[in-house]
Amino acid sequence: MVGMVDWGSNVGRTNMGAALGARLGSADMTLISQAEAGKSSRKLFRWTYKVTLAFAGLSLLALNGALVWQEGLTRPMVAALGASIACLVLGFAMLRLIERKVAAEAQVLENQRRFDMAFAGARCGIWDWNLQENRVFWSSAMFDMLGRRPPSRRLSVAEIREMIHPDDMPALDDMLAAPKRAARSYDVTFRLQHVDGSWIWLNAKGQVWSDGRSMGDRLVGLTIDITEQKLAEARERQATERLRDAIESTGEAFVLVDAEDRLVICNSKFRELLKLDETAVAPGIKLDEVLDATGMPNSWIVNSDENGIREIRLDNGRWLQISQHQTKDGGQVSVGTDITAIKNQEAELTRNQAELRKTVMDLEQSRHKLQDQARQLVELAEKYAVEKTRAEGANRSKSEFLANMSHELRTPLNAVIGFSEMMEAQLFGPLGAKKYEEYASDIKASGQHLLDVINDILDMSKIEAGRMTLEQENVDMKDLVEESLRLVSGRADILALSRSLVEMHGGTLTIESEEGIGTTVSFTLPREALH
Repeated sequence: MVGMVDWGSNVGRTNMGAALGARLGSADMTLISQAEAGKSSRKLFRWTYKVTLAFAGLSLLALNGALVWQEGLTRPMVAALGASIACLVLGFAMLRLIERKVAAEAQVLENQRRFDMAFAGARCGIWDWNLQENRVFWSSAMFDMLGRRPPSRRLSVAEIREMIHPDDMPALDDMLAAPKRAARSYDVTFRLQHVDGSWIWLNAKGQVWSDGRSMGDRLVGLTIDITEQKLAEARERQATERLRDAIESTGEAFVLVDAEDRLVICNSKFRELLKLDETAVAPGIKLDEVLDATGMPNSWIVNSDENGIREIRLDNGRWLQISQHQTKDGGQVSVGTDITAIKNQEAELTRNQAELRKTVMDLEQSRHKLQDQARQLVELAEKYAVEKTRAEGANRSKSEFLANMSHELRTPLNAVIGFSEMMEAQLFGPLGAKKYEEYASDIKASGQHLLDVINDILDMSKIEAGRMTLEQENVDMKDLVEESLRLVSGRADILALSRSLVEMHGGTLTIESEEGIGTTVSFTLPREALH
């Protein structure tokens, strides 16, 4: 709005203070100048009157002396001379009265000057509103506060309305309503416009006076300049708002209590952490009552140090670090920082350290086990080397034994096979019973089978020794199949022979077969069958 003062601006405050000081000094200098001018004019008037009276007296004396010199001292001349002297005495008496009146008026003016200086120094003025005439009288101090010249007549209400701030018009209505109140007084605050366009805050206090002669009401009182007070209040409000904005902008809980532990101010973060509404944290409430309402007793304090920093765990699992500081007036400022993430990290770090220690212990145990296993492997390797050497020696002994045994078995086995072939061919005559021919054939087949087994053993020895050489050659599948059938039929003949002996002489026949190893046929005959 035009003419409004920026209460938060340093420039506005400086200019306003300078303007107020200039106005106050100007008012004082004006009053002093007026007093000095009045005193000088009064002194000049007295001397002028005295000189004039003295000149008139001397003139009368000279005139009377000239008449007496010409006509003599006659009765008319004596009467004229007495009248002249009486006029001179009367003139000097009037001069004395005038001097006393001038002195009284000077004293009145001096008192008025002191009165005006006192009002100007106190930044207040007199307000006299005649409601019947609807005219307002202002003292000179009122005009000085507004930087205006006093007019030759009293102000009208319309002129005052032009100077008052549009938002403060209800203040005039409040003053007009004073005669209707029981107290018949008023106390209002409004702004009037200075001649430079700025706004002056005024506080008007007074009461209603009734004039017995005209039966009219007058609003008479004092009007005090409270601009500096309003500026201070505006600065205080602005500082408070800035402080509140700063408190609200921080991400930490903030609470301020006075010396009696009563709540002064807190931010929304404090209400959010404690789950409180604005009514529960109204200024003036005891902080203990607020904390009790949240269910957070002092026993929840888990740790506190000498610097006034403590940690509190809320019922929702969150952690707060409370930092407290004393104010100069005995109050206390508390700032709460949410350290839940830090606490969780500390707990996680503790768990990780425990797991790491466990892992290190497990690794240490595994290292000891690996060392033990390594020692065992070394021992096993040494034993293996020894056993391998021993096995290789036993294998060589076995191979040598089998080679020797094969040669030793072939000689008698060749004889058996030869004699069985002779018996089968009946070179020296018939054998007698038919059964003997079958036995001779079986003996020959068994001998041949045994010779094949011995040959296979020798072949295995050659393979183990690495001296076996395989040569590819074409074979006749018919001969190979017949040979295979012959080998199998021979074994089948053995099984049939064993079965025949058991059936003939009685006994038991046992057949044991295992995959990958072979089939074993065994039988038991009575002792009589052996004779």
